[in-house]
Amino acid sequence: MTIHEVLSVDDSDVDRYILKKILKKYDAGVNVLEAADGLSALQTLEGLSSKPKIIFLDLNMPRMNGFEFLQAYDKNNDEKSDVVVLTSSANESDRDQVSLYNCVKHYVVKPIAYDSLDTIFNT
Repeated sequence: MTIHEVLSVDDSDVDRYILKKILKKYDAGVNVLEAADGLSALQTLEGLSSKPKIIFLDLNMPRMNGFEFLQAYDKNNDEKSDVVVLTSSANESDRDQVSLYNCVKHYVVKPIAYDSLDTIFNT
């Protein structure tokens, strides 16, 4: 399966690096775009001619966190990428809050497991 393009939104350089390595192992041809916060992610998305297949989104970030990103993204985009919330928060209220957005397809507590990528990319 070819993924083509994803967007990794996380303020941790290490977490973005790890995700990129796992994705490249899963599909060597994937193009992984990166943003350090929600605001940078929105700016990156505005500059693209086509949407990425999936946005991997952390929740706790400076400037614009994942919740604020989802609110702005949901309001300003008719055609949405699937969003995978990839966070260190196992808090049920966080899961409930992001589940209000139809674009959120999965909620994964870090670290992401390689084995979970089939489920993520095929649903």
